[in-house]
Amino acid sequence: MKYMKKRLLSLLVIFVMGISMSISYIPVYAASYDAKNYVNWKNNAIIYPQAGQLVAAGPIYLQWNKLDDAIKYNVYIDDNFQGYVDATNDDVIEYEIYSTSVASHKLKIVAELADGKNVTANIRTFYVSKKGMGSGMIDKVQESGLSWYYHWSTDPIDGADQKMQFVPMIWGEGEYGPNWLKNPDNKKYKTILGFNEPDFKDQSNMSVDTAIEEWPSFMESGLRVGSPATGVAAPWSNDWFKPFMEKIDEDSNLDVDFIAVHCYLDGPWADTFLEMIDDCYEKYHKPIWITEFGIAEWNQGKWNTNNPDALRDIAEFMKKVIPALDKREYVERYAWFPFDPTDKYGGASGLYDMNIGKLNSLGKVYRNLGNPKGYTLPNLDGSIDQESIPKDIVVDDGYAELPTDPENPEQETSKAPTVNGKIYTSTTTINGRAGGNANIKLFVEEIIETNNITASEQEIIETDNTTTSEQVTIKTNNATTSEQVTIKTEEKEIASTIADKYGNWTAKIPAQKENTIIKVTAKEEGKLESSISVKVSKYSSSSSGSGSKSSSSSSKNSNDKITTGEEINTDIKDTNNMEKNVGWVEDKDNKTWYYFDSISGEKKTGWHRDANTGKWYMLDRKTGAMITGWFNDLNGKWYYLDGSSGEMKTNWFNDLNGKWYYLDTNSGEMKKGWILDGNKKWYHLGTSGAMTIGWIKDTDGKWYYMYSDGSMAYDTYIDRYYVNFNGAYKEY
Repeated sequence: MKYMKKRLLSLLVIFVMGISMSISYIPVYAASYDAKNYVNWKNNAIIYPQAGQLVAAGPIYLQWNKLDDAIKYNVYIDDNFQGYVDATNDDVIEYEIYSTSVASHKLKIVAELADGKNVTANIRTFYVSKKGMGSGMIDKVQESGLSWYYHWSTDPIDGADQKMQFVPMIWGEGEYGPNWLKNPDNKKYKTILGFNEPDFKDQSNMSVDTAIEEWPSFMESGLRVGSPATGVAAPWSNDWFKPFMEKIDEDSNLDVDFIAVHCYLDGPWADTFLEMIDDCYEKYHKPIWITEFGIAEWNQGKWNTNNPDALRDIAEFMKKVIPALDKREYVERYAWFPFDPTDKYGGASGLYDMNIGKLNSLGKVYRNLGNPKGYTLPNLDGSIDQESIPKDIVVDDGYAELPTDPENPEQETSKAPTVNGKIYTSTTTINGRAGGNANIKLFVEEIIETNNITASEQEIIETDNTTTSEQVTIKTNNATTSEQVTIKTEEKEIASTIADKYGNWTAKIPAQKENTIIKVTAKEEGKLESSISVKVSKYSSSSSGSGSKSSSSSSKNSNDKITTGEEINTDIKDTNNMEKNVGWVEDKDNKTWYYFDSISGEKKTGWHRDANTGKWYMLDRKTGAMITGWFNDLNGKWYYLDGSSGEMKTNWFNDLNGKWYYLDTNSGEMKKGWILDGNKKWYHLGTSGAMTIGWIKDTDGKWYYMYSDGSMAYDTYIDRYYVNFNGAYKEY
């Protein structure tokens, strides 16, 4: 892998690891609130991003106000757990996630209290975009749906929208750059762009050696550093960019965090442009910012406004490449270069009138591209339709002030999953909560469990579902022992109802087949979903409430059977309060552990963090039983839960098959592909997640050699074959 990163970003990741983006200056819009008042905290907790804000792709630095009683904060994006932050005395908490997904996203912050209860901040909708612009007139054209901008300087433009992120640049050599980078006032920025076209005499015009001499000041700044942007596109620049990166690679104290690319083609060759971008990533394996691109011809000057076909051809080029850039995960940002329309070389690539800043026809094309689905552009006069800004969603966690007047609700309301009721072989009534007067649709899907599926690797088993005449795909666990496999049939709508003005609803479920396990989901358009999974039984007048207390209890200790040969954590489960069904409880007959809430006594399901140890556990979403071994969550990601203690494993893990896997240190997710561990060594994890050893051929078509410990060989001979500093086998 060429020019792999030697200096890891301290990312607390979203869609963990992947590609990046950075937020430069983030203004803090702190609302007035009382940290001791839960309702006020829910309404005013999240500072950044603001409701409906367009956020630049890459690393995103979430910010929220503290809650005095909180001991930690759990972070969710689109209902996917990202990680947590322990509470401190800081008034504002910051957490870094990562996304290059051009889409709308929902942020949820859950504060855990010392008494075991949770308070959930109002769910915030925001949008991620890669689109930006390099312009000194950004204040005139910011209605173009831009998430970021720069203008070849270190100072933001007066009048620019503060929500649009400014990224400073050290344009050339000299004392100014190092002095600026040392100034603590500039720590408010997160990212710095490197030198501008150092390979061109009419631009920053510096040698590779001079740039390398200046580079330590970038590294010492603590900012995320973009490479110099050569006038010749980076992957084509053999005379400047290639030797620069080679010198960077030779010095362990130097690095770049992303590659800045300039590219001006002399024709609307979309495929050529995209191949260049792909080639850049294949060479350097770093995120990419295209900070200047467009169509221009420096000799004949045919791409000017006098060419009647120029505007049409350039618009078609733009319409092809921008959606393609949005889809490429490793592309973090791009910025079309807005030529002066009077320029004889590239005037047809101009976006606006340089005198008044009014968008031209091509500018309007750029404005309408690259926008996340659901995002409403500002009006051309710069005004914003306030009705288009998505309202925060209030989660009814017991601390919310829910609207009682459905005609004038101030906020959307989402009920945390509370679909209630049992399902019988006769018509069943169930109930739940939602927004006032909400239209509720109910869906059902049958869950089929089958045992004795044996697999030494992850397998895909396909079977015909005779009930629905559809093919079902089963993914087994990585284990040599028999595992239980879950199959879900197609979800079908079975009923609809309308909640009353206070959000209460009831509905009747048609009769279901006895002993089947079904999942019932209540959906309110545009809101969170609620569901229960239950086993269908015959109706009986003696039927009691759900669940039963264990008849006996004991603390799990070192006398229990050990199936994995690993040390048992004897502190994690305390069943002294068994009579009250509180905390960890063991069903000794079935040798199964459950967890009951210390306040409500409710049996927990899903992911659970032990407040005493900070360890994570997975409790079966239907039964609440603690799960051990390999586990595939609803998000399709694999996790490993210790075979004896049940705690979620992180870091390197050797399973029963003797194979090594890497489980993310924050989320526990099983990783695949290339990883750089804390020892600064590269490892490769195959499609099953198992660590690779020996010769491998990567997706870039290059061969790499992995030692018996899994680490990548580099700058050495293996079987008389030389692998270079990047680990790739090089033919001579």
